[in-house]
Amino acid sequence: MTKEIGVGKAHSKIILMGEHSVVYGYPAISLPLNRIEVTCQVFPSERAWTLYAEDTLSMAVFACLEHLGRQGAKICCQVESMVPEKRGMGSSAAVSICLLYTSDAADDALAM
Repeated sequence: MTKEIGVGKAHSKIILMGEHSVVYGYPAISLPLNRIEVTCQVFPSERAWTLYAEDTLSMAVFACLEHLGRQGAKICCQVESMVPEKRGMGSSAAVSICLLYTSDAADDALAM
């Protein structure tokens, strides 16, 4: 059994009106979908996280690690998501938030 370093959870959202306006910096009406969750478990790995450009969740994890200055973090992630990808429900954002929560809980373990 592999020891996990941390677990993060987040939920989805839906934009009711103004979806394109958000892209241009204008307000929109959105609601959280608290029961549509994403869970991200982070485990130690022997190699650094690998980016798979065709996988949006992989890109979200990579972008989050890059933002944290931990591009070389030797981790692997197990993502369980009820949020459908590429539907405008915030799956990439939810995965990023999960990883941020995970890194808060496991700051020392994720340090390079």
